[in-house]
Amino acid sequence: MAANKLLSTISILGLSVGIATAILMGLVVRNQMTFDAYLPLEDRTYLAVSPPNPKFPNQVWHDTSDYGTAYLLKDAPGVESVARLLLNNSHQLMIPGNYRNLEAHQPMMLKQGNITGFDLFYWADPNIFDVLRFPVLHGDLAHALARPDGIVLSRSVAEKYFGDDDVVGRILTLDDHPMVVRAVIRDLPTNATTFQSGIFVSGTAPFSELTPLGYSREKLFDHRGNYEIDNRTYLRLKPGANISNIESIAAAYYKPIQLETETTQIRLTPLADVNTFEPLNPGIRTRLLAAGIAGLLVLFISAVNFVNLMVARSARREREVGVRKSLGAGRQALMVQFLGEAMIAVILAVCIAMVLSEWLLPAMNAFLDTGASLNYVGDPGLTLALFLGIMALGLAVGAYPSFLLSSLKPTSVLRGWTRFAGQNIGIRNILMTFQFAILIVLAISAWVMWQQHKYAMQEALRVDADQMLIVQLDENNAPKQRPAVAYICSSAFETELRNLAGVRDVECSDRSFLSVIPITFSDSDRDHILFKIGENSISSNLLQLYGIKPLAGSLYDRTGTVINSTAVRKLGFASPQAAIGKNWISSIPNSPERRDMIRNQGPHNIITAVVPDFALTPVTKPFQATIYSQWSPEDIGGQLVHIKLDGQMIPETLTAIDHLWTATRQEGPIIRFFLNDYLQQEYLDMTRETALLAIFTSLAISLASLGLMGIAVSTAERRTKEIGIRKTMGATTAEVAALLLWQFAQPVLWANVIAWPAAWWLMRRWLSGFAYHVDLHWWVFAAASVSALIIALLTVGGQAFLTARQKPVLALRYE
Repeated sequence: MAANKLLSTISILGLSVGIATAILMGLVVRNQMTFDAYLPLEDRTYLAVSPPNPKFPNQVWHDTSDYGTAYLLKDAPGVESVARLLLNNSHQLMIPGNYRNLEAHQPMMLKQGNITGFDLFYWADPNIFDVLRFPVLHGDLAHALARPDGIVLSRSVAEKYFGDDDVVGRILTLDDHPMVVRAVIRDLPTNATTFQSGIFVSGTAPFSELTPLGYSREKLFDHRGNYEIDNRTYLRLKPGANISNIESIAAAYYKPIQLETETTQIRLTPLADVNTFEPLNPGIRTRLLAAGIAGLLVLFISAVNFVNLMVARSARREREVGVRKSLGAGRQALMVQFLGEAMIAVILAVCIAMVLSEWLLPAMNAFLDTGASLNYVGDPGLTLALFLGIMALGLAVGAYPSFLLSSLKPTSVLRGWTRFAGQNIGIRNILMTFQFAILIVLAISAWVMWQQHKYAMQEALRVDADQMLIVQLDENNAPKQRPAVAYICSSAFETELRNLAGVRDVECSDRSFLSVIPITFSDSDRDHILFKIGENSISSNLLQLYGIKPLAGSLYDRTGTVINSTAVRKLGFASPQAAIGKNWISSIPNSPERRDMIRNQGPHNIITAVVPDFALTPVTKPFQATIYSQWSPEDIGGQLVHIKLDGQMIPETLTAIDHLWTATRQEGPIIRFFLNDYLQQEYLDMTRETALLAIFTSLAISLASLGLMGIAVSTAERRTKEIGIRKTMGATTAEVAALLLWQFAQPVLWANVIAWPAAWWLMRRWLSGFAYHVDLHWWVFAAASVSALIIALLTVGGQAFLTARQKPVLALRYE
């Protein structure tokens, strides 16, 4: 190393970057695959999830179940214990990232002294801690919720309200109801659990929203109208329990009361697998696999650099090997020595990589919203994996150079000629070819993903989302002196908004404008779906506010209904113009729902305009047939207020809106967000994937450039005499430089043969997950290849020119 300072530094630093990348990605994958592993007996703990009804394939899976699931499974064979949790989350209802459950619950305030808060909490069955055995700090957790006034806090929540964690027996007020802290548990691990809160309130409290557990079969029939899917049902199974049998019991129980529009099946999912359960978290396994592979590819590139540079600098040791062999050294002894040297270099690289990993881990966790940790002492499994990884990597990168050097014959070396150089160049070029193939694949993938992200956030939206602020309203925000149902969009809040400086326009809609909720038409026996269409209620000028122009008809005709292009096709109209003036309900086959809607709506179902397809939902799903009922602001029950802001004074306008919320005596905190933030949250996974791949591509380019630089230095040194002879025979500096550059360009050109088909297949698979996506253009592939070639030539060009311009006399005196 001391004799080859530059090459040793490049190889060790490059390898340390690759190791750090692999460690970080491995920690992320491990974190996501081990959610809730801190709970005892988590392998026997299951969550009852609700699959979509087969007759509604477009519906989504739910991690919640209806109130009867726990009752019917509590005595099933193989079930040890069953309990439920119900999250009270109304105050975060529509904030991006927290809008999964669209059902509103009354906000509830926690208070102790002068400290108040709207923390998330769970209503829980008294036996919940028999199923979920959280680590306890203080109190009797097993019986903490047995009484109606029982509450359990996490350590951080206890310190927030009381300033201490040993608060068992103290009073915490929940919406004017005194609750007694019966136990304190450890804080839930950050981004390593599926539980959103460490606060648990007894579900037996008189004001609890959790339905009593003691429902009989008859009451399930009687309460079919309240057949809600809103609570989580957890089960602890006995060892060897038959899961399929338990699921069959639930299916048989629900069959007599099954309605077509209800989800009446359950699936038991191990608690440890809930986070990576594909139906609940679509695409997570693919993302984790991609992250793991990308980390290994960066490690591979750095390892290739290490091997190439080790072989390159070992060329100086050919004479040493010859002398040592002639003095009796065996091949095995030489291999052990070279492997030991490689192992020392790898250990140095690992030490640097561990420092890099510790330094970058917090930033990576913040970027990816993960809870990965690097704990050598408290995690012996991780320590063992790192040790074995170091040994395997050292053997992998040291095996070929050790084998090659130890195979040299002393007589050939001492005579001054060997075949070592030719073998070295052939293997080196093969490794460089695969290295640049990976780089080109990463570059193509990063560019395509960036194009798709840009398309999804801009072109696919088809609406003007710039500077659009949305405020959520619902019955819970109604001033207490008025009935909740009287809260309409033309309230004082909405009226005063229009008078604020910095507000350009204000319109309203129901909540389904952000995520279309379909209505279903079926025949009389409810076994056949005739038609499904999304329905939105909007104020008169909302579509104009979003810059949407009609394809036919007029948006100023406010007596009827607006439909989109997909609805035109689904309803069977020949063109948008042909739909104008028609009754859209009359185009649906006969059904009870159709007759009821015609009777109740009267002239409101006449189509007065057709607009292009647009949606504020991800492009993974196709546009849905949608109708927009244009009611006047005096009639619409406003749940979302859409506020178009003036970009000149946004901070001042936001402050004024907050003051107006308080001045008009709205209940609870204001819930507002920019539409662009909402959309960013919808595409957060894609944003992270694109950024992460860009980082990997940059690392791959940097590592490949470092490797090429080192190889160029070694090659120039090895070919010094050859270059001197060529120049003596009349070769110009440009010709010699071109010869050296061509040597490095060949592996890059051959890499395209591998990279193009691989990138095309990968990106086709990735884009197939989107209903609307960009095309794969040939110029993206060509641009990535040309960029890789330019990077390679620029990296070695300087060294090639310096080598080519040396005087022949100096080259001939080299040895």
